[in-house]
Amino acid sequence: MTAIEVPVGRSRLDAAQVSALLMQALFPLMVASFTLAQYRPMPLVMAAGQAASLASLLVALALLVTALPDSVWPFALSGILLVLRGARFAAVDSTLLLVAYTAVGACIFSAAGALIVSRRPGLLQRQMTLLCAVSIPLMLLQTIGVPWTQILRTDLDPPELGFTQFRTLFVPAGQVVITTLQSRPAGLMASNNGMSLIVAFGLALYYGYLADDRLSRRDAIIVGAVVLLMAKITFLVLILMLLMRAAMGHHARRHAAATFGLALLFLLAYRILFPALFAANLSWAAL
Repeated sequence: MTAIEVPVGRSRLDAAQVSALLMQALFPLMVASFTLAQYRPMPLVMAAGQAASLASLLVALALLVTALPDSVWPFALSGILLVLRGARFAAVDSTLLLVAYTAVGACIFSAAGALIVSRRPGLLQRQMTLLCAVSIPLMLLQTIGVPWTQILRTDLDPPELGFTQFRTLFVPAGQVVITTLQSRPAGLMASNNGMSLIVAFGLALYYGYLADDRLSRRDAIIVGAVVLLMAKITFLVLILMLLMRAAMGHHARRHAAATFGLALLFLLAYRILFPALFAANLSWAAL
């Protein structure tokens, strides 16, 4: 009898290609979920966000199963998730069930994220940079007070003002009503807090895996997003990452110093363009 040759190499290549596609799809789906799923005024938009949320969960599961075919725990998590999801569809109203479902989902996303970071950190670096690059023009318009740019926002503070916009460009300190919509823009996200957490993670990932010791366009994009967000968490993470790089040798120290100088330059530009918001965001009371 003639032995049948099984194209093992090709099947592995196909699995690798599928894993690569899933890795590329996961972060955009999560961004769409974060942005759209909270927008209650338009049920269709909210439904699209919920669909993106479910799709991102399925993609994360598929990524773990295809990338780790010899491991049992991704299949176990899948089974547990299906059981919990079925119980929720059966209208079982239980806080414990909701907590368990959320915890299992968090484990799946964390494992998928760790897998991407360990195998393709450059992919997430590029995707994070692209998110910041697209968000920067939108954040500038939000800070200036262009109404349509705030349509997806959910962090209305003070709430009684709603989506009211005020002139902020070149307005001196003390002469403008300070609102979260304009003083703390969110870019493509629904809230400044959500965008800040994503950028903080992006900062740690970008500078933690950065091999180039020269100041680049990516540095300008990342630091520009940090300055426009005006969030304490992103400033703190940026300072910590630059201190870490300063301890990594002469060339990395020069890059950290150049990046810090770039951040100061952007802060000066923000101070000139939006003096009232600068004073409100960086005053001792705000800190």
